[in-house]
Amino acid sequence: MGLLEHLAADRGIALRECFDDPGPLPVAPEEAVLLGSEPTPERRLHFHNGRWCAHRALARLGRDVRALRYRETGQPWTRRAVAWPAGVVGSITHCAGYQAAAAAPTAVVAALGIDAEPALPLPAAVRATTAPTSMERARIRDLAAHDPGVAWDRLAFCAKEAAFKAWSCQIDAWLDFADCVVLPDPGGVMDIRLSPAAAGRWSRVGKPLTGRWAHTLPRDRSPGLVAVIVSSSP
Repeated sequence: MGLLEHLAADRGIALRECFDDPGPLPVAPEEAVLLGSEPTPERRLHFHNGRWCAHRALARLGRDVRALRYRETGQPWTRRAVAWPAGVVGSITHCAGYQAAAAAPTAVVAALGIDAEPALPLPAAVRATTAPTSMERARIRDLAAHDPGVAWDRLAFCAKEAAFKAWSCQIDAWLDFADCVVLPDPGGVMDIRLSPAAAGRWSRVGKPLTGRWAHTLPRDRSPGLVAVIVSSSP
């Protein structure tokens, strides 16, 4: 089973993955126009394959939607967020060599976010922003010393991106990296702690966010991947 699929299956989450950049795979004309008139080849590939995965994840839930449009919230950080069907939460991620989408009924999952990245070290400036607390930096150092084969700083970045996507399922406001502490565990789980202010808002819409992670090893000329799925129960 793929990268994230086995982490989703036992939580009632439907997930479909696409490896090695085939395509671009077909999407409905109503979706293709969302790209605009001159998308880059990379943008077209990622958009098409992410939406292709999204439709197949929805099909696993018995939901048939011809076109997934963008949410209209007026907020710049959700300008490309998907308007999922009523009663469904979902998330899409895409990077070189990997595109995926996850969807779940809101009766089972209150919020959902996935993110994946090539398993490369973060630039120093991004690392400092991603892990602003001493607790996070210490955890990343300890994990890197224990298992240098995992890009732990990149994994933390993925976790915060996934947490923001999950947060955005319910709350139309920005979640800063400093408002979300992520502490990966070598066993594939992740402790996610919101700041007191963010946790107070979140407690009104769902149970605490939980995370699980996975990675693939380098092969050929690929550095491998790190990926995270974050969810919350109703």
